[in-house]
Amino acid sequence: MARFRSLVSNYQAIAWLVAFAVLFVFLIPAVPALEHAIQRNAVVQEANRLVTAIQLARTQALRTGSTVNLCRSLVTDACDSDPAQCRCLDGTPSRQYEHGWLVYTAPDSSGDFLPERDELLSVGPPARAGVMVRGNARVADRLSVRRDGSLDHLATVNMVVCAGDESTADVPGRTVSVQVSGKPQISAIPPGTYCLPTE
Repeated sequence: MARFRSLVSNYQAIAWLVAFAVLFVFLIPAVPALEHAIQRNAVVQEANRLVTAIQLARTQALRTGSTVNLCRSLVTDACDSDPAQCRCLDGTPSRQYEHGWLVYTAPDSSGDFLPERDELLSVGPPARAGVMVRGNARVADRLSVRRDGSLDHLATVNMVVCAGDESTADVPGRTVSVQVSGKPQISAIPPGTYCLPTE
């Protein structure tokens, strides 16, 4: 009887191993698709966060009658908890917004964030690893919205959000275009296109 139980136990163990092996064979092709889905979601989420921040800047500029800036920043936990620790990034490397951004009121479009003078409205945390957010030359360091809700730039501003240097069919990048009126919109970047914002 003990020998019979041992045989049944061994048979069950072998059956489980075969079942896991078959399952593993069917799941291997799904791994890249799952990775692409995660990257696609991260790109879309980041583009939506950027649009939300731009809409906040425009709404606050109209509501308060003051200039509101969105500057690129190296957002840290200290910045999240203490606005005095927040700083805008100026200079090299410019155009990179994936490290985070600040939305704040300012006396004009050229002003850096000064906690004793400006009101910090929002802190945009860094993008998920592997996601890049870049602005064109007009917003190399900051995007400014005037008190009437229009941009402090004389032309459309473009920013791109991509997972890597190129938009692909599996993970298409997104362009966030902001018209002079201050209204943002999102569009897909065609596959095979290098992820650089148009000027």
